[in-house]
Amino acid sequence: MSLLKTLCSLGLALTLASATSEAQQPIARNVHAQLQRAAGPYPLDSAYALGRDTVVLVLRDSTLTPATAAAGSWMFGPPPTKAEEDGCPPEKVLGRRLARIVWTELGTPADLQLVIVRVQGPLTGSPLGSMIQVTENLFYPRFQLTGPWVGDRPGAN
Repeated sequence: MSLLKTLCSLGLALTLASATSEAQQPIARNVHAQLQRAAGPYPLDSAYALGRDTVVLVLRDSTLTPATAAAGSWMFGPPPTKAEEDGCPPEKVLGRRLARIVWTELGTPADLQLVIVRVQGPLTGSPLGSMIQVTENLFYPRFQLTGPWVGDRPGAN
């Protein structure tokens, strides 16, 4: 993971962590349930709106470790088809599917500009030493939420 990417992720995490709880609005239970079904083996820890223009989904992935992140071998979800990639890196395709579920289930809100899929790996390290948790933030701007996409079809994997 590059230093710039790490710093950007840290900056976003600090920005989001400093947001007041009043600004975070949970996503409806039925949308949360649909997201968890689509996420499959990746537990959906939370789904909330930040203001009116951003939704954040927080998932866990036990394969996101310092070693897989450093090697560039981490993959979120099953390998996609070329049609599903549609300009997305393969590790972002499942996140895009989740972001588009948010978009459609919330009724394609005009104010929604960004969906962030935050994937967190397990805590690693020694309890007496430093604990490390790798986090990947996958960003899906409005243009990746709108329009038709082959990945929306059930069974497209």
